[in-house]
Amino acid sequence: MSEALMEMMAPQGGYAAPAPEPAAPPQSQGMSAEDHLKVGIEHLQAALQMEPDDQDSQALAGTVQRLYAILAGRQKEQDGAMAGKLSPRMMRRGV
Repeated sequence: MSEALMEMMAPQGGYAAPAPEPAAPPQSQGMSAEDHLKVGIEHLQAALQMEPDDQDSQALAGTVQRLYAILAGRQKEQDGAMAGKLSPRMMRRGV
């Protein structure tokens, strides 16, 4: 650890305690990962409609697109599983 960092931490009593794990929101109990992805898309789309900055809107739209790509990939894997082709990713997820 650098001396500068150690000097900055000394007045605060040394090392900081690790941050606690964030608790899951109460409404997330019983939700699947796919449900969380869909809720995330809804929230990002709402933020996208309200965002006045074009650069931030572009970043939000890209994130929505990436989440849809995840959902599309899962749908493709599920379609393959229906045809008898179970992918290793699906096996890891326990689907």
